[in-house]
Amino acid sequence: MFMYKLYDWTLFKDPVWLLYAAAVSTGQSGYMTVCLFLPAFATEKGVSKYLVSSLLSIAGAFTLVGRIGGGAFADLGLLKRYTLSCICTAILSVGAFLLPFVPYYWAMCVYAAMLGLIGGVFVAQIVSVVIELMGIEKMSPSLGLSFMVSGLSQIPI
Repeated sequence: MFMYKLYDWTLFKDPVWLLYAAAVSTGQSGYMTVCLFLPAFATEKGVSKYLVSSLLSIAGAFTLVGRIGGGAFADLGLLKRYTLSCICTAILSVGAFLLPFVPYYWAMCVYAAMLGLIGGVFVAQIVSVVIELMGIEKMSPSLGLSFMVSGLSQIPI
């Protein structure tokens, strides 16, 4: 009964929210999977553990740039926020498939930078997209339930 009161379960009847929750779940799963496997992939390619840690630092620094820059770009109004989010999801998806074809450390650095940048833009748009799609009055329940669904979808990873 506690979970019934905690979440707005009627959102599961809303096709817009269902599509949004599916998109966020798949986008986050793809983004997190690549972040988890990039160090192991680099180690398998013979990169030293010190340089592997720099890949994560590069991705983290560019995530910050992506979050700030993505928010500023979205505020320009050139694209709708959900369109920008969809573009980022598509780029992250294609990027996940390209990882096995990255042979050298310098290319892994570029890959980590792009992963961080695009991932940061994607994460920066999550709340704004909910407000655009669901309205401000359903923001809290929509975000809470979509994060729960996204978290549950990442358990198999």
